[in-house]
Amino acid sequence: MVWAYWHYCQSRSAGYSVQHVLLDPDILKDGRSEHESIADLQQGSSSEPLITTEDYRISDAIALGCVCLTVLVYTTLCVLALQVNSTLAFVFLSLPIAFVLQFFFNALHYCTHDTFVKSRNLNYLIGVSFGCITILNFALYKPYHMQHHGYLFTDKDPEPTNRSIESKLQYLFEMLVPLFFIDNWLQSLKTMLRSGIPNIFKRNAPRLTESDRMRVVLNNCVLLMWVGFVTWLTLAFGAVVIWLYWFPLFISHILANFVILPEHYETDCVTGRNKVNSRTIKSGFLTRFFIVGLNYHTEHHLYPGIPFHNLPNINKRIGKEMKYTHNSYLAFHWSLVKSLPWRLESAS
Repeated sequence: MVWAYWHYCQSRSAGYSVQHVLLDPDILKDGRSEHESIADLQQGSSSEPLITTEDYRISDAIALGCVCLTVLVYTTLCVLALQVNSTLAFVFLSLPIAFVLQFFFNALHYCTHDTFVKSRNLNYLIGVSFGCITILNFALYKPYHMQHHGYLFTDKDPEPTNRSIESKLQYLFEMLVPLFFIDNWLQSLKTMLRSGIPNIFKRNAPRLTESDRMRVVLNNCVLLMWVGFVTWLTLAFGAVVIWLYWFPLFISHILANFVILPEHYETDCVTGRNKVNSRTIKSGFLTRFFIVGLNYHTEHHLYPGIPFHNLPNINKRIGKEMKYTHNSYLAFHWSLVKSLPWRLESAS
């Protein structure tokens, strides 16, 4: 099945970059709308350093080196937990393991832009593989994310970027429930059932071509094979698989909420002005590594075709021109939580 899926992706690759990414005439190849790109050019000053072709150069060595290092760290943590072999050790190590699993979801994101590695086919194969690890349908996430870039802060944006959190209880709910992943699972099933029901965020579901639908169905089959395999491992080895995979994966989904929320929350709801409608978070090295540079989110929306390892250089050039920045994810969330009442009724 996996081999057939790989050959199917290869056979469709010639039309994929045009048909799959250009889902609408208004969306450019990198996922931005035409008016968004023009606006970025208009808001630039004459003193702004030019983006060179070197900034768009993708390094397979860096990407695959990061993958190997992440796998090594994950393996080391698992071996350490097995050596200690106590419930306390499994609980204690579940958080760093979950943090490591964040890498696969965030690396998968760059595969939607075909910027994680040079090869489009390899980007797709890595995206599907990392999607299995994080239980995410990559074939659905790709058009979903492209439409987010092309229609940020419009009715066509499938992500709830303009939502508002009104209380601490709502904040806890949105942080502790993996709504993003649940929505992906539901939408992938609805795609198989040919149902155009809006997603759980009450946004328009991503628009898919027939070719897109076929990819989503095939990706569902691969996901089911993976879940079946891990379920078999769970039945065979019991709590070990739960502590080293399922529980850290759930925590990883929660951590994803903490990373996703600041990206556009309470920024300027202006289409095409990426320096004021996105947020960059300053972070430490470990955080930047395992979220694969997504803290540079304003830079990413300005230049989605630039690979993750070059985003820090873009930040050095234009970081001072960005309207929304925070020193850390903890600082952002602490500031938000302090400003919220416990219940919505308390706000009136």
